[in-house]
Amino acid sequence: MKIGSLKVDTRLLGVGALFVVAAIVGGGISALGVEIPVVGSLRARAALGLVGGLLVAAGVVVPFLASRAEAEQQSRKLAGKVSAKVEWPTAQVRAIDHLGDDESWWVVYLQNDGNEAVYDLAATVTHETGASFSVDWGALQPGAREWYVLRPDSEIPSGGDPPQLTLVFTARGLRWQSSQGMLDLLK
Repeated sequence: MKIGSLKVDTRLLGVGALFVVAAIVGGGISALGVEIPVVGSLRARAALGLVGGLLVAAGVVVPFLASRAEAEQQSRKLAGKVSAKVEWPTAQVRAIDHLGDDESWWVVYLQNDGNEAVYDLAATVTHETGASFSVDWGALQPGAREWYVLRPDSEIPSGGDPPQLTLVFTARGLRWQSSQGMLDLLK
């Protein structure tokens, strides 16, 4: 049986409910071809109720946890399709952004190779001098290859090693951080 996107195990629910009913009425019932004799002991009835309650809970909780794990796995798969780097401008960037041959500013390149957009994307660039600059990118559509030129107003120096880049974004409802090749789920 499905409740929303959750597939509930009705067999566990049925057996669990049978145990709970047996605990309540004290036995003497027959369901699904299983005869439950009269149970007079309070401890035995409590045990039946506990087992029944656990079976009912397992019929809902286990599928819920499996569904949640599947959602996280799908989100991680999409998040892993987002890549970024900081490099010098390519000929295409120079032509489109009208950069002269003497202008060598770092460029943040982003790419989404997934089949869904990621949202609320922010890219933070940190230079070895300690200078930092953030770009609120917004959404990055599937198949998109975009860039941002770190011009002088970004205060990121154009010398030295390429700056470090950290991305934070939402993929399928979960928030991720990508930095130095590591992808981490944010809680």
